[in-house]
Amino acid sequence: MKKALTTLILLATLAVHAEVLVCDKASENKATFTNNNYKYIPKSITEEGKTFFRVDGRVSLVSDALVMVKPDRLYRISVKLRAVRNPSKALLGVAAYDAQGRLISQTALLPLPKTFTTLSRPCQKDDTSFFIVKGTDWTKGGFTPAFNVKADTSDIPCFTVDNGSNSVKDVKENDNDFEITMLYPLKNDYPVGTTVRLHRQGAPFAYVVNKTVSTEWAEWKSSPTKATDLRKGAVTLRPVLICNLGFPKESLDFDELSIEEITE
Repeated sequence: MKKALTTLILLATLAVHAEVLVCDKASENKATFTNNNYKYIPKSITEEGKTFFRVDGRVSLVSDALVMVKPDRLYRISVKLRAVRNPSKALLGVAAYDAQGRLISQTALLPLPKTFTTLSRPCQKDDTSFFIVKGTDWTKGGFTPAFNVKADTSDIPCFTVDNGSNSVKDVKENDNDFEITMLYPLKNDYPVGTTVRLHRQGAPFAYVVNKTVSTEWAEWKSSPTKATDLRKGAVTLRPVLICNLGFPKESLDFDELSIEEITE
């Protein structure tokens, strides 16, 4: 018992340090954001000596602050927030990028097994269907094709998804191939023989907290996590806050949207 107590005391004395890599604070008047790739400036409010941001309606805030991350380090994402009039909902997370600055979406990491094949006929930009050699394991719904892919999936994360918002509408077996009909037109031309694979559709960002926002100020903090556990291949991160999800008429206040590096 005495030994166990001594161990607990020793563990409690170990210093855990957190270096703030980025912190978007309203009081510093420096933070900038994008919303759906457009510049977005939230309102700055001051009440009782405290300055914070206010967002009206559904907004996907991506901080312009970009931080480099290391594969062997732990990171924590946090924010202080409250709902203004009625409870709302928010998602806290990160946008993750590879070494070339490309956004690593969840879709890029989710190839569907046994769907690797090739085009049996050429297809062109704006076509709503294309033809593949083997399509037995292809399915419709929340799936989208990636072209010019590798059979061994060594290209994951994959950045050759034609259109992450485009879903397979129908799969039809013909005498010699399979016709894949899409919900929307393709964005590029692809010659016969192009390799293609089906991917499960997912979110563009990695979320660490997803819950209701109360009308009282609260601080949300993620568990310390490796950046590559958030998104495989991540080299840089930006903090993300999805505001008033499902509550387009509500407003949300927030401040100190941050990424910290955790060290012991």
